[in-house]
Amino acid sequence: MSSLLNDIHAEDVANYLNRNREFFHVFPNLLNELSIPHPKSGQEVSLLERQVFQLREQRDSLIDVQLRTSEHRSMYSYVRLSIIDVRYVRLSIDRCTATYVLSIDR
Repeated sequence: MSSLLNDIHAEDVANYLNRNREFFHVFPNLLNELSIPHPKSGQEVSLLERQVFQLREQRDSLIDVQLRTSEHRSMYSYVRLSIIDVRYVRLSIDRCTATYVLSIDR
């Protein structure tokens, strides 16, 4: 039996579980017995607690992306308004120049 354990690697177990998705349906009591180290504290936590931690991490990551996207939108709006302001100033200068040229020609 010990030689069999020496031949089994974590990757083999992961591949087996990935190929046999019904495994925990057949052995649901194992889900209650699983304990997994918490990624930050290292303390043993339940599978449910670990999933909650992972979902919170994903949520926080999505919030960061959303905030960065919002910042980019704000910067885009600022640049766009600045371009509009420059065009307005240029138009005003062109009108003043045209008025000045017309007054000189008279």
